[in-house]
Amino acid sequence: MRGLVLNKEAHLAWVLVDGEIHHVRDYAQLKPLLRPRALCPECHQAVIMRLGKVRVFHAAHAPTDNFCSLTQPESVKHLNAKLHIAMQLRKAASLLISQSCSGGHTSREVIFLQDWDDVQVEYSIDQYRPDIVLMKCGQPIGAIEVFVSHTIEPEKEARFKDLSFPWVEVNANSIVTTEESLKSLEWVPNKPLPYRKKSIPELMAWHCSSCEEAILQRHKEEERREIANQYQLTGFRIVDFYHHSGKRYRAVYFSKKRIQNGVITELAVYEDDKVVCEVKVNNADIRQMQRILTSKFDQYLKQTRAELTDDHMKWQTLSHPIAKPYFLSSGNNGKFPARYDWNRGMSKWRPVRTFRPIDWNQRWEELQRRYADSRKPNKSQTIPPQDTEVVNIKPINPFSLPSFPPEKNVSRKSRTEEERDTFSNVEKIIFHPEKQKETGQCIHCGEFTQDWWHYFGETGLCECHSCLYKGVTKD
Repeated sequence: MRGLVLNKEAHLAWVLVDGEIHHVRDYAQLKPLLRPRALCPECHQAVIMRLGKVRVFHAAHAPTDNFCSLTQPESVKHLNAKLHIAMQLRKAASLLISQSCSGGHTSREVIFLQDWDDVQVEYSIDQYRPDIVLMKCGQPIGAIEVFVSHTIEPEKEARFKDLSFPWVEVNANSIVTTEESLKSLEWVPNKPLPYRKKSIPELMAWHCSSCEEAILQRHKEEERREIANQYQLTGFRIVDFYHHSGKRYRAVYFSKKRIQNGVITELAVYEDDKVVCEVKVNNADIRQMQRILTSKFDQYLKQTRAELTDDHMKWQTLSHPIAKPYFLSSGNNGKFPARYDWNRGMSKWRPVRTFRPIDWNQRWEELQRRYADSRKPNKSQTIPPQDTEVVNIKPINPFSLPSFPPEKNVSRKSRTEEERDTFSNVEKIIFHPEKQKETGQCIHCGEFTQDWWHYFGETGLCECHSCLYKGVTKD
């Protein structure tokens, strides 16, 4: 609840009459001469009850009583709210508060305290004196603090926490009004007490239907991540599908094994996130299960509707360090050449004459050796101590590069800024003329070289000038 009406200054609304506290509104029906003698509840000096039709009902000190703290607006507001709550609770048997759900979607009314038999104002608990204390059988069961300009002290809050003592802090502006015409908006016990702070040890967290759905989704996501962490990538395989329309589709399949409690329980083949085929191990011979999975995968390939299915590249493991950059750029024909080409005149697929089968075991060893040799520093060259300048650029379509004529000499200085902005990747490294280039592996021809025109940052991949001269800029 927001504050009520604050545009008027607060005035004293409670007085002592015959030793008991009363609201001045209780005497509004009496004529001035019939009203009892009223005292200030703070300084016990006589006050005048002003119950006219123009101003809000209140009690006023004599002009000479400036020493009383209740002549200050903040003190009066605090007292009015405190006594209003105390008097209302003496007529009630339970106190409601509004509890928000854990996700902040909605709220509900819950019982904060109930079945008290006494309400004390500024009752002492240890060395602290809360504004309002609810008592049961002579023992405090909860407290209410009234906030005007100073919140509850950290020491008091810590002590109540040690005692597991429930309390709430309310804003005085949300309890009482400064206009008599709006008194119906003041807080009463059948409404939830609008608090600004609380400490209720016994109040459990509440989850609404939206919260429960969010928690369920979070648990499912955690379970999904846990299951995903149980899978280990063991290899990959590339298969080309040649269709009657002249289109070729290249699929990359991944083999994974699931490990639970240190035991392999499942073998599966994936294409992206889709399971192509799988087998449950169930304490069976792992090699036998691998053969069964291979047979299932072969059956899957035979079910395709392509004119030709080329699976000449067998399963490749990632045990060789050089296999990873090949795997990252596996869709490239330079690394994994296609065996068939589309003949437009004959409208059919024909074998590529220059294609040669690859012994992949020897290929990995050869590439690993060449890669290691290329990383060795050249003693005849001195490497300047300057760092490489890294510039972040906006990622774009990797196949949106401009077409360059197959000239023998292409100067890097002749490229315009507009052409340079089309080069794709998250990082582009720009070398100064006096610095030595990094050795990269061309994604088209697979060669390791320093004569590149586009370098792909931390991946170690590049595009060399030799392929650029030949007009090879994409698959």
